[in-house]
Amino acid sequence: MRREFWQSHDCSGYRCRVSIDWGVTGVPETFVIDGDGMIRAHYAGPLSQEILNRVILPAVDGAGG
Repeated sequence: MRREFWQSHDCSGYRCRVSIDWGVTGVPETFVIDGDGMIRAHYAGPLSQEILNRVILPAVDGAGG
């Protein structure tokens, strides 16, 4: 299974607009976006293995990842 991950680190131009559109409120934040551009998961805070297993990876699998 192939998974691609995109990161937005700065707030300049297009990347800043994407962050605003997605509702980023601070850092760190993790979003899972499906192929249609829909947010499938959002987690605010640092990731742990438990959060990855419970929140992020199931959302990636459900988003067709």
